[in-house]
Amino acid sequence: MTKSLGNYTTQLLQCNENIVKRFERILQEEEYSIDFYGDMKPFIDEVDKLAERWKAEAEAWIVKAAPKYLHISQVQQTYDNIKNNALDAFSQKTKEKRFKQTYQAIKYVLESMQQEIKR
Repeated sequence: MTKSLGNYTTQLLQCNENIVKRFERILQEEEYSIDFYGDMKPFIDEVDKLAERWKAEAEAWIVKAAPKYLHISQVQQTYDNIKNNALDAFSQKTKEKRFKQTYQAIKYVLESMQQEIKR
């Protein structure tokens, strides 16, 4: 279980980086139009699918391993945050400060989980 959780965590960290890169690229474009079925939906579906698998594995691992500084509520919040950020990355109206703070929160939990898994 920890090997697959480690893989999902690494993939989700990469997804988080891709989300922030997409957001920064969209902010720089003056006229941005969304290709919902060609770009937005496939990207969000991919993030949702990966986040769903990660959440199930992470919750089971936390119950079994009982890490000292990671809790199920953090997993749920990270799951919600990454799904919301994936969606918000397609909007130029998204507040940059809130978006980047959420990005940092996601990154912190995922990196903390990677460290705990390696122990």
